[in-house]
Parts: sequence; structure tokens; C-alpha cells
Amino acid sequence: MALNSNNVRGQGYFASQYGPFKITPDAGGIANSTSPVGEDRFHRRMDLLHSLDDGLRSNSPYGQPVDDYSEFYTAAQGLMYDPIVNKVLGYTSAESARYGNSVLGRACLVAYQILKANQGTRFIQITSADGWDMHSSIYAGNNLPAKGKLLDDALSAMLGDLKSGGLLDDTLVVMHGEFGRTVGPLTGGQGRDHYPQQFAFLAGGGVKGGTIIGATNAS
Repeated sequence: MALNSNNVRGQGYFASQYGPFKITPDAGGIANSTSPVGEDRFHRRMDLLHSLDDGLRSNSPYGQPVDDYSEFYTAAQGLMYDPIVNKVLGYTSAESARYGNSVLGRACLVAYQILKANQGTRFIQITSADGWDMHSSIYAGNNLPAKGKLLDDALSAMLGDLKSGGLLDDTLVVMHGEFGRTVGPLTGGQGRDHYPQQFAFLAGGGVKGGTIIGATNAS
């Protein structure tokens, strides 16, 4: 599952079934999870399609891409007319507010709901989408403190819900960026540049809190 992650990589050399399901969280869940012709008629149409099409697909000279296409259809149908789906992927305004009313907060909320539903999802990637690439003017217009609050509200609410729901011990939460940021005085542009020596944040999953693994030197 990939939330706010439209540019996330695909499944690589693995089969298409291992590709990420990419969505941007929405209060209504996912669109087009019902058919305008009704559930019964929709299934009859799909049965007709299979009766006409399955033989052609099984004898297709195009191989794996055709099989992948069939799997996409099957996976999409599995999301339709399932009351759990939109309940898990949607949210109320009050729930969104508790997570900070932000793009990141809503993704953290949906991630928690997915884990709570326990439908088989094993890995969820969330992209912040809040723009932490601050090479200059890091404090102008309350830039960094405002972004910090978005992160704090979203992450703390998700960790709190995971803990109260008994899920934190079995869920490893990893937070990291493409780079860390330079430490010490700000740059000449009043910002911070790339600093690949650190950092990553780990919580849950049996990780001992308050532990620093490794160290950086004085520079």
C-alpha cells in the first residue's frame, strides 16, 4: 500500500501482484467502488466477459502482460461492494482533525485503519508531501515550525492509536528522508543542506525506545 506516493517505484522484477496499491486518502474512501448498473447486473456482465474472453486470454501470444491485466481486474473487483473497504480508507472530519487536518495526517489515519482492519496488508508507505527540502529560508514565514507541527500531530496520533489498539508491538514504524539535514549553524541561505550521515526514526515492533544506534563525529 502506498499513500500520497504517486511516484513510488513499482514491483521491479516481482510479479505484478506485488506492485503497490497507490491512493491519496479521501474522506469518501475510493471512487468507483460500485457500478452504476447495480451489483447484480455488474456481476452478470463480468461473467459474460469471462465466458467470451478467458479462452482468448489463455491462448494469447502476449504471455505475462495479459495475465497481469487479468489480475488487475480481479483485484479491482475485490475492492467493490466490500463494506470494509471504504470504512477503512475513508474518515470523518473529526478523525481528520485529530490527526492534524493535513495530507500527511490523513495518510497516517488511513494507515492505522488499514492495520486495525487486519485484512492482510503487511507494508504501508506514506509520503509526507509537505516539502522538507529546505536549502534556504528555513524559518521564514514560520516555515519549519509549521511543518514540524504537521509531522508531530500526524505521527503522535498514529502512534497513540496503534498503542491503544494493541498494534504497536507488532508494527514497526520507520520514518526517514532521502537525506538528513546539516547540523549546527544555518547555511548562507539560512537553510540546511543534504546530510546523508543520518537519520532514521524507529518506533514499535519491539524497538527499545530512547535508544540511539551508532553515532556521528563532531563534524
